[in-house]
Amino acid sequence: MRRVHSAAAEDHVERLAREGDPAGAVKEMIWNALDADATRVEVVIERSPTDAVDKIVIKDDDSGVTPAACSSTFDRIGGS
Repeated sequence: MRRVHSAAAEDHVERLAREGDPAGAVKEMIWNALDADATRVEVVIERSPTDAVDKIVIKDDDSGVTPAACSSTFDRIGGS
């Protein structure tokens, strides 16, 4: 399996989070996976030593994008 790392620009995350609903951003990403025919979606919340949410990782098994198209598809998300 090929892995591609993609980081969303801050403005994109803020827009998805609707500036007061960070759970809405996670919900949107889960729905995106389900819309792409995922049958398994895993959400991992990583916390800092002070128990703050440090990172949220969402993995799914949808049909996705071909490996050849990954770089151009996920090159840049947000940043407008």
